[in-house]
Amino acid sequence: MTPLLLLTAAVISAGLLTTTLLVHMAALRLERTNPSLLHSVGIVRVDWWFRFYRGVWRLAFSSSAHALAKRDRVLMRSFWIFYILLPVALGALKLSGR
Repeated sequence: MTPLLLLTAAVISAGLLTTTLLVHMAALRLERTNPSLLHSVGIVRVDWWFRFYRGVWRLAFSSSAHALAKRDRVLMRSFWIFYILLPVALGALKLSGR
């Protein structure tokens, strides 16, 4: 069971790393093309502070998400799914004794 948990944690980590980079690129693109959308969810500048994370959450799951392209909306939702699943996977690994 532990190798499966280790593999799961590795896949979730890789997914989080990939979506983090892609969300940053999408946010920079939105900053150039539609800065008013970013301002409407509380993102003043694309950086990695809590306000940016909160804004990405709002972009992914609020009514503002309809203003995004489907690809960007799915990307931002995927980022948050991986972000929430990583501590769960790491906690399962810790409980298993790894």
